[in-house]
Amino acid sequence: MNNNKERLSRLLARQLKARIREVNEQLGSRIAVSGTKGSIVSRMDDYLQELEQTGAHDALQRVWSILEREDSEPEDGHASPSHSVHSPVHYELLTRLGDDAPPVSPTPYAAASGISGHSPYRRANRERLHVNGNVATNPPTFRPCPFYLSQEILSEIAYAEGSRRWRRMTGTKRCISCMPRHKVLELSTHRVMVYCVDAAQWLAKPYEPMPVEFPPVLELSINHVPIRKNLRGIKNRPGTVHPVDITAHCCLKPGASNELNIVYINTPKRYAFTVWLVEAKAASDLVDVIKQRKPFEKENTQQLHHRDNVWLIDGGDDDDDDDGHY
Repeated sequence: MNNNKERLSRLLARQLKARIREVNEQLGSRIAVSGTKGSIVSRMDDYLQELEQTGAHDALQRVWSILEREDSEPEDGHASPSHSVHSPVHYELLTRLGDDAPPVSPTPYAAASGISGHSPYRRANRERLHVNGNVATNPPTFRPCPFYLSQEILSEIAYAEGSRRWRRMTGTKRCISCMPRHKVLELSTHRVMVYCVDAAQWLAKPYEPMPVEFPPVLELSINHVPIRKNLRGIKNRPGTVHPVDITAHCCLKPGASNELNIVYINTPKRYAFTVWLVEAKAASDLVDVIKQRKPFEKENTQQLHHRDNVWLIDGGDDDDDDDGHY
């Protein structure tokens, strides 16, 4: 047992859960407190190791001051929050516009240290999101595109709430995208791209490839540099827009972090954003691949058209033979 786990195991399960809740509220982290004491200790140990690896010494000291304090816990096992937090998200809290909007107080240590509370390499595939009772545990997959081949996810899932009052509220999220630590990007073949999906549709069918869809009114910036691109596509036709290439504005050194700022308004929809490392295919390369393919014979093309016509005539009943005869 390492030193962190030994120190954490000294707390009762009730005390550990209560103090982790306080850590979540004060630092903006999202450490789950469900399960056995051993699983909670393991999750907390992972979080402490992430703080050590990222050099967030102030946040690490703050966490230990909460965990090892001498004061007594409330009887119900819930630590009293020391900061008013409107929404428990660890990217950036929802910013509300309007005179009657309730105040939002961001978590001080999450903003000061620049940490997200999770490592995208170890936890991106375990991120859980909820919409109308549905749960997704894996990042979304997208419909295949001949120009881009997704290879590796570089960020956590940035999940942004929709506006509750049209034209009066703005959803804001920040996520940290990390460059691959084990490779140097070859800009001729690899790009860093932002993908977006309608969260409700994705969570309804989490294992199906989704079309790329961005909010109708959206502002993106990477490292405080605005990205000016047309992200609307064809109206009411998801999947008619490409993901956003942010390679030119990223720090591409292995292990480097980049800050992505997402703002969208005027829609009640919820969207999920992810950053992917993709292999880009040039149009000339695709043309060469098509040229190398064997051309369709005239008879085969006519047979395909014939099968389609028969399927339409008989109503699509699947009672034909495998050899193409009816």
